[in-house]
Amino acid sequence: MAKKPSFGSRIGRTLNTIKSPTFNTGFTNINMWVSAGNYAMNRLWSGAFDQALLFGRNYVFYGESGSGKSLWSAIIAGNAQKVHGAYVIWIDVERANDDKAGEEWLQRAGVDTSEECFKYAGAATLEDIKSIIAKISVDYKNQVSAGATFMPTPDQPVPDLPPIVFVVDSWAAALTSSQWEKAGGKEAGKISHDMGQFVKQLGEVIKTVTHLCAGVPLMTIGVQHIMDNQDGYGRKHKTTGGHKMMYYASGAMMLTKRELRLEDVEDGAVKDEVTQYDDQMLADVKKSAGGDKRFVGINAVMEIIKSRVSKPFSKIDVQIPYLTGIDPYSGLFSLLMQEGLISKGSPGWFEYTDGEDVKKFRKADFRDHADRLMVLADADISGNSPDIDEPDPEAVEPPDPSDL
Repeated sequence: MAKKPSFGSRIGRTLNTIKSPTFNTGFTNINMWVSAGNYAMNRLWSGAFDQALLFGRNYVFYGESGSGKSLWSAIIAGNAQKVHGAYVIWIDVERANDDKAGEEWLQRAGVDTSEECFKYAGAATLEDIKSIIAKISVDYKNQVSAGATFMPTPDQPVPDLPPIVFVVDSWAAALTSSQWEKAGGKEAGKISHDMGQFVKQLGEVIKTVTHLCAGVPLMTIGVQHIMDNQDGYGRKHKTTGGHKMMYYASGAMMLTKRELRLEDVEDGAVKDEVTQYDDQMLADVKKSAGGDKRFVGINAVMEIIKSRVSKPFSKIDVQIPYLTGIDPYSGLFSLLMQEGLISKGSPGWFEYTDGEDVKKFRKADFRDHADRLMVLADADISGNSPDIDEPDPEAVEPPDPSDL
């Protein structure tokens, strides 16, 4: 007697009759993550210390000017190249990196700008941006449908197609087609009455890009600006671009900034190096530079405002000294205290439990314990034994941009 087919198999056969390029069933097997170059940021994005963003997703980085949006986009793109052999397409809407200095800035941030790994594309309108992403994404999916591989297998360790990272810098600087016509086209010189069209069209583009990236190892990182909240209540800043950007993006974070003073630098090696520079300055030169209170970098305040895999509204400070760039350990002490791994001990001391032992340390010595604490934090969440390998700092350590 023939076995009666299960209800699930009947459903599967029925769904397989749907022939559409936008339709698929089942979960994807894409498990390709990229580090943001900072342990605490990775943890807030993904719940893990060594990974932040997932391929197959569309992300938006909101932030004020100079808060590190483009820098983080470049570092993540560079990490994707190093770890996954990704191809980066940098869509420069602000025309900030269209010269040799821009290329050198990308290289210092860790991006390989050689032809086989990188393509620079200038764009002015939302239509241009959408066309770039759509044409490449559709061609990529067609090749996959025809049998091309995009993930390594034992039989084919080098896949046919590399993953792709699109960086749009920035969504805010794009124009609608109508605005472009009045800026430099047939109606040049006329004032453009937007009537809300930019926000509507931007929302539609974000929605489209989310679908285009889905199911294959394509990732889009779009930079967007914020504005001061004019209301007398609520948060200090508001996101721009309309609600559709938030609704349809896979993940979003907000970056604001504060000045980083030498006395607040967490990395002792950086503090010592800056102090050596100060010691070599004439007194009047040092005074004109701000003295002991001068700024030596920025504090980027990072807040996750949307994530599919971690809790929203978590916030940390990440230090970016001008001398060395993003500090991979910055913000980690605060994060581990929030998670309850570190507690206050006697005055001036902190402590944590490692098995049956209570370890004590001063805050200045935190980095000597940081790797072990991350292992304990992972074990605490998973329920596994903490006697596992400590995370490799090289997995998330950003490049050494000596003059970022």
